Amino acid sequence: MFFLLEDLCGHGFENDNPAAPCYRGPNTPRWFDLTCIHPNPAGHDHITDMFMAVVNE
Repeated sequence: MFFLLEDLCGHGFENDNPAAPCYRGPNTPRWFDLTCIHPNPAGHDHITDMFMAVVNE
């Protein structure tokens, strides 16, 4: 099991807004497409890495 919200929060459309609740600092990559529902290619890669880390434990 892994928790997507904890890791993906701050990588949506508010990734460059310092007032956003999950702001992670300047130059934080955006991992969602224009709908902010579906991951973009970088987001898919990150989810794959998270999944494989659990599998390899």
